[in-house]
Amino acid sequence: MRTYRYRIVVLLSILTLPWLAEAEILRFGGEEGWNQVKTQGLRKTIAWRDTDALVLSPLSHNTSTTSLSNHKLSLIDIFLFAGPVSIEDLPGLYRIEGEYEISHQISIRGETSIRLVPSGIKLFPTPEAMWTAGREWGDFTLDFWLNPTNLNDGELLFLWKGRTAHGKPQRLSVQVENRRLIWNFESFFRHGADRSLVIQLRSTPLVPGEWRHHRIRYKSDDSNPGRSGASPGFLEYLVDGIPADSIHTTPIGVESFETFTPKIGSLSKKPLFLAPDFNGYIDEFHLSSIFETNPVPRNFSNSDSVSFGTGYTDVIDSGYLGSKITALRANYHSPDKSQIRFFLRAMNKLDETWDIEFPTPDNPNWIEIKLDTEENTQFTLGNWHSWEVNQTITGRYFTVGYTLEPDLDADISPVLSILEVEYELNPPLSPRR
Repeated sequence: MRTYRYRIVVLLSILTLPWLAEAEILRFGGEEGWNQVKTQGLRKTIAWRDTDALVLSPLSHNTSTTSLSNHKLSLIDIFLFAGPVSIEDLPGLYRIEGEYEISHQISIRGETSIRLVPSGIKLFPTPEAMWTAGREWGDFTLDFWLNPTNLNDGELLFLWKGRTAHGKPQRLSVQVENRRLIWNFESFFRHGADRSLVIQLRSTPLVPGEWRHHRIRYKSDDSNPGRSGASPGFLEYLVDGIPADSIHTTPIGVESFETFTPKIGSLSKKPLFLAPDFNGYIDEFHLSSIFETNPVPRNFSNSDSVSFGTGYTDVIDSGYLGSKITALRANYHSPDKSQIRFFLRAMNKLDETWDIEFPTPDNPNWIEIKLDTEENTQFTLGNWHSWEVNQTITGRYFTVGYTLEPDLDADISPVLSILEVEYELNPPLSPRR
């Protein structure tokens, strides 16, 4: 969107003559959207005043960026994640049916997430799957990212029903209660033919609209305790990598010589129900036959790489040589140690605009500028920052560049909502009469 501003410059000579210097302002982002920019490593999200904003793209969905990367595919039973248009299942051991949507607006890792809708998703196990009737489990870990919409009491995130060879019912359910997820294991952990346990685990309080990583892990024996030092029968619930609840699967609930283990009843025929009555978003739902000790997958860094995003606006043609950039404003939020850096580039020749590199601090074609935080007023509420000209940047063609860098400790991205660039035109003087 173009707006116009006029600055009056008084020139003193024999006569005092007024000269109107025409200034134009272009806006990118906000209500105008981000269609007139080129980006790399960035994605759109909803931010300030419910308009499109730019944030870092999380590391992609693939086995090299998950905690399963050090384990063979044969140890993975389920790995559901949001593809571009549908759910993808890495091992392929389940037939997937039901209703869901792929969201491109809300995601935690990658560009998309699975939007859960009432009636949910059904997973039918094949004979090789862990949930097949008659299977006995050893170690296991269930991981997923969850962003709940409502957290109403009674919402049901997960449900499985089984039956033992003696006709005894089994049930595993995950239900919302007081903004917590309540995991109920009924006759899921068994010992011998007819003995079983009823176990309940609770999450810490959750917040609607916020992503959290959930992990349930179980240690069946004393082999390879690893860094955790977990003893046989240890069942633990972690939220964002922090222990929320735990118990030993023994008759007394603490470490004991008599351990109950997961066993799928041989008369079990029903599928797994994911979100049969739940509203929200989920991603990277995976089950593996290991006691996972690796940390929670991070959004913007891993052992191999760090997310980095950059972009620049489409080239602005002022129409005149010698036009000048006079101001830059941006609305952005950079929490903790995350940051956004801004750059300007001016060119005089058209062929210079044909092959523009993305901005970096060490690229001499780009001039880095520092924006100062504006004071809030009744007209400019929000995270506004601005730069007023303190060096001459002239040319006919202009572009504004930016780079986004995460806070690696907090694993969060900055958010760029709006860019406004102001430049003064330099039309030739009208000939005197």
